[in-house]
Amino acid sequence: VINVLLPTFSQECYAVMARIDNMSDILRNLDYLLRTRTNPDGLEVNILFTATVLNIEELPEMVRLAADLGGVNKIICSYASIYNETQTYLSCYFRQPTVNKAISEAIEIAKSIDLKIDIFLFGITP
Repeated sequence: VINVLLPTFSQECYAVMARIDNMSDILRNLDYLLRTRTNPDGLEVNILFTATVLNIEELPEMVRLAADLGGVNKIICSYASIYNETQTYLSCYFRQPTVNKAISEAIEIAKSIDLKIDIFLFGITP
């Protein structure tokens, strides 16, 4: 299994979240990996998406990106851990309606293209 951390669809947001501006390199390498792997059934490639208020509305586009790349097995979405008070503004917990809307849309898109997505909605037991 190869898990690729791609927490955003936006180059600008990626630079803020990852604190490095190399998203184009990651996308290029991911595309190369997906095109050249010899055994797609034996090597699972997943995209890891860490949800914050900065990027949650991009989740549906991330699902579409995975479809465009072709060969992505699954998107694994988790919520960002908040370690101190200065990070509270990043928490999806305080924007649950917006978060649930984006997640619901991403789930519907994933179903329509037969892509697995691991995530849960706030207030709903997985």
